[in-house]
Amino acid sequence: MGLGYNGAILGSAEGDVLGGSSTIGDLLYSRGHRSIYDRWANVYGATGWNFNTVLPYFLRSENNTSPQIVDGNPFYHSTTGPLKVSSIKNPDLILTKLQHQFNVMGIPTVDINGPTQLGTAMYQITADGVRYSSATAFLDPNPYPENLHILSNVFVGYVLFDGRRAIGVSYDQDGVKKSVNARREVIASLSTYGDAVLLMLSGVGPSDHLRSFNISVLADLPVGNNVQDHPAVTHFYEIVNNSLLNDPVGPTVQQLYQFYATNSGPLTENPHLVAYFSVPGNAEPQVPNGIISAQTMTLSSNLSELVLPFPSTMQNQWRQYFAPIAGKTVLALTSALMRPYSRGTMRLTSTDPKGYPLIDPNYLADQRDQMSLNKLTEMLFYLTQETEFAKYAKPVSMPVPGCEKFYCSEIPLYLCHDYVQCIVRQIGREGRHQVGTCRMGAVSRDDTVVDEKLRVKGVDRLRIIDVSIIPEIPNSETLAAAYMIGEYGAQMVIDDNRQ
Repeated sequence: MGLGYNGAILGSAEGDVLGGSSTIGDLLYSRGHRSIYDRWANVYGATGWNFNTVLPYFLRSENNTSPQIVDGNPFYHSTTGPLKVSSIKNPDLILTKLQHQFNVMGIPTVDINGPTQLGTAMYQITADGVRYSSATAFLDPNPYPENLHILSNVFVGYVLFDGRRAIGVSYDQDGVKKSVNARREVIASLSTYGDAVLLMLSGVGPSDHLRSFNISVLADLPVGNNVQDHPAVTHFYEIVNNSLLNDPVGPTVQQLYQFYATNSGPLTENPHLVAYFSVPGNAEPQVPNGIISAQTMTLSSNLSELVLPFPSTMQNQWRQYFAPIAGKTVLALTSALMRPYSRGTMRLTSTDPKGYPLIDPNYLADQRDQMSLNKLTEMLFYLTQETEFAKYAKPVSMPVPGCEKFYCSEIPLYLCHDYVQCIVRQIGREGRHQVGTCRMGAVSRDDTVVDEKLRVKGVDRLRIIDVSIIPEIPNSETLAAAYMIGEYGAQMVIDDNRQ
């Protein structure tokens, strides 16, 4: 759990399953702007992590099945990796109408994984008839090598050390305490928060914080700092004509037949539209810092379920808000900040490995973030209420609960600045792209946890390979970056152990 924009409690999902969050996420494949990877190397001292160096590791896993995408930008795509990446074959007509509106506004259709991001695109997804998680892409097609042993129902609690040398891990399996030793090194890939908890409980982290729990300090490092995410606000719109929608997912007998017999139909797709923007005030206008994304979704008809995320004192108002659209297929439009300045923290609440940590994402603490997300939301309101697209979808007529006193009935909502700011703070949510608790960079920097080869500073034979090492969050979903880090990290392990 994490603290939200107004001190509210926000959920934070992680994939505790083979394949991790790639097994439960939205499948959206987007790498981010090349300059951000260049910043990893040039600003943070992560030598060898500039875009031209990491691009081959993006390509190593990619198997792009869209000839249009690959032929359009062959330098940026591969067709030989194990991870299928495909284009949406049948997006809802409401999404193509919205994309046309972006085009009319001067926003071109682009390959967002190509040379430029400023534009609009239907996301490609890591699927090809079926979901491709890291488990299905890298494990299922091949017999497991003899030296790979996968344990399920396991919860890793601590890294075992001999002095400062990592020698193994202790874990719980079905309630039984066990341990395993490492002949060469220990590699942690437990997620942004999982890595930080593991390191702190093992004596690697902020010394004052560890001592407050009577944990012996092996290495005083800023573990748990630098939490980053993409704060977002989602708005629901009622679609005026059902002909603008694909058939709803039942699943029906016909849809199940399409899925199992031909790997086709609505059960095989997850259409999302995105447009990248450079919000006014962006210090680097060529690097987009915001998006508006769109998808269709069918809301629950159970009002109690819809209002559950909101404070109990406001649930009656939210029932009224959702009543006109409950059970309907709606257009969900999201404004999201993709280059946040704010940084959060994660800290322990106990010495129990299964205890929930305290996560403070610190959303919008930097006023530049608040202003940028406000502007993105105003752009969204202009798009949906002042352009030709307004005839296809209409917003909920009731003001967002908690913001009624700021609502403007006499002027367009995109000019109603106090109302926009209120709803950003009232219904803002997490982006679920949390990264950064074990920041990578130059060993000499006080704010880094791992070096450019992903080795934890101050101890030996311990490496971290996942998105927790990201110094600065990409302006994109983090799935593609996670695969790249895995590929690059694996190569480092091979090269170092060869030597």
